[in-house]
Amino acid sequence: MAVLKLIANALSVRPRTQTEIIELTGLCNSTVSRWMRFLNVSTKTSKAVVYICEWKRTGTRGNWSAVWAWGFNLSNTPKPKPLTSGQYSKRWRMKKLKASSNSVTQTEKGVIYVSQ
Repeated sequence: MAVLKLIANALSVRPRTQTEIIELTGLCNSTVSRWMRFLNVSTKTSKAVVYICEWKRTGTRGNWSAVWAWGFNLSNTPKPKPLTSGQYSKRWRMKKLKASSNSVTQTEKGVIYVSQ
């Protein structure tokens, strides 16, 4: 029950990712993962007490992380779908177009890139 108390204290302030819960509680990844799955399951005799309120990334790339919050028998937010190959290509073309539109200026201190 001490583990449940630590997780409850971590989630009482605001919704958190599993990584944030691990850092706050000092518990290992497998313990937190197991407890979050256990608290998220609805059965005939018990209801879920936590749910996934959103999905977020730590940066612009990488895996999506579930953001857990307290909520009695609420449904999880669906995980975002991956980008299609066309969307990846469009993002890459936009990045290259932006890089080619930058002007380069030579100064006494070196090269400075100035966006237009």
